[in-house]
Amino acid sequence: MLQHALLASLLLYVTLSTTVDVGYELLFTTSNAPVERTCYDLDDKIDLNGTYMVPSTAQMEMGIEKFTTILDAFGRMNRIEFIHNQFKLCVTQKMLDTKFYNRSKELDAVAPGSFFTETDPPRKCPGPLHLPGCNVIAMMEKEVDNTYVNTIKIGDSFFLVTDTHDWVEIDMSTLHIKGNAAWKQSSMDMKTMHITEIGSAHPLPLPMPGTGSNGDYISLKVNAPVRGSKTFVELFTVHSDTSPLVEDTLATVETSILVPGMPGAYIPYVHSFGLTADLGVITFQPLNMNMDGLFKGKMLADMFEDVPQMASTVIVITSIDGKNTQEVYIAPERFWFVHTINTYVDDDKTIVMDVTTADQNPLTSPAVNIPINLNKTARDAGAKSFGMSVTRLRINRATKEVILEPLTTAIRSTDFTRINTQYSGIKYCYFYANEWSHNLEAYGSMAVLKYNLCAMGKEPVVTYWRRHGWFPSEPIYVPREEPQAEDDGYIIFVALNGAAEESSLVILNSTTMKTIHEQVLPSRIAFTTHGQFFRNTLPSVL
Repeated sequence: MLQHALLASLLLYVTLSTTVDVGYELLFTTSNAPVERTCYDLDDKIDLNGTYMVPSTAQMEMGIEKFTTILDAFGRMNRIEFIHNQFKLCVTQKMLDTKFYNRSKELDAVAPGSFFTETDPPRKCPGPLHLPGCNVIAMMEKEVDNTYVNTIKIGDSFFLVTDTHDWVEIDMSTLHIKGNAAWKQSSMDMKTMHITEIGSAHPLPLPMPGTGSNGDYISLKVNAPVRGSKTFVELFTVHSDTSPLVEDTLATVETSILVPGMPGAYIPYVHSFGLTADLGVITFQPLNMNMDGLFKGKMLADMFEDVPQMASTVIVITSIDGKNTQEVYIAPERFWFVHTINTYVDDDKTIVMDVTTADQNPLTSPAVNIPINLNKTARDAGAKSFGMSVTRLRINRATKEVILEPLTTAIRSTDFTRINTQYSGIKYCYFYANEWSHNLEAYGSMAVLKYNLCAMGKEPVVTYWRRHGWFPSEPIYVPREEPQAEDDGYIIFVALNGAAEESSLVILNSTTMKTIHEQVLPSRIAFTTHGQFFRNTLPSVL
């Protein structure tokens, strides 16, 4: 009997170890079929009413040319409506009809423009110019609008944003791309000879404790010099009642103070930043964007340069109302980061900033490389050299000390973090995230975690949702209509069932992390970016 039990256990282990990431590759393969509005029944006990916008990669090639970094791929919008008074949810999926996508279809090849890495095989210029010239012209003429990292709502308009200053407006009802956002200010300042190309993919609603936000957003842009050595990072407000969009400058940081003696300009890459009601907190990693590479035909990944003489640095901007002061804090070690989870001032006046960090540039890591992710052996090997973890920065304004407190380990890579946004800018207890390498063996072993930061002096409590061979998107928290606690609501995400080759909408009780509803979707969804739920906002369905 003992032998039979041991054999059964061995067979179970082998089965689980070989099925835990079956189909993970499908996150990195084309799924671009359009889906007209299709409706399903929704449990009447779920008091969700609004629209869940989930951008995703969808097409990994055009003609013979294949993208090699996942965030370069052509995008699709997956819109899921929750109609509470009808107890329905309705799904629409549509490729983003950007100028870049339409031009590529015309060419039957990936159109000119600069993105993270070159295609395989490399593109050729469709005209008399060499490729660097084509790319520069495409960028100058705003033809590289393959933008879908995040979605925000300004007034009654919806915009897709990424790490550039070029927002793209999308019609929520038709999912048609309306064009580049009309900024009142020009992206080229002829007086100072600066050009604005780099921005943040995570504009933040202005925190208003007790009420959430008034609809205004704070964003960030990098004004790089055409000549000279001074780069300016600017925090600005976008008001919800102004059209065209106006950048109301709050504060400007001149970056040469961060790297004294550096020849040329220090041009930072700032994917996200922190915000409280009266503080702006910007983390600068030891990474320079050498924009000269654009004119030499380099892609973005090749423009990233390590700055060995630079420490990771935090700048705190106080009273961001046009009259501000800037405080500089040097971290005790170098780190790279992507996402800011939350920022607040603790009871002892220490500034707390929770971010996802790595010991190398995440945007050039194995995690975003398509060929690596299509090969199990390669991606599992890559996981041994790269992982994301959640780190708490405690910034003591009295002593100028920065303490780094690891909250998770890079052995189990943690990223795509979300919180209850009613707690943005104030002390909070919970964040939710994706985890890779959950079983400590296969990188594609994924889970959704809930992390309790307020466990009454005990070890922080982590609760998981996971299924073998299921690969969840970023989990977002949506409160109930009348929440009784910070975690009284729902966690919603889409998840790929690898073996079945289909995706499902999954809704969890955010207190227990137990599934309360799921619905198979009409078309498989590949790698997703940042979904957003817009409460009580539904499209005008024609």
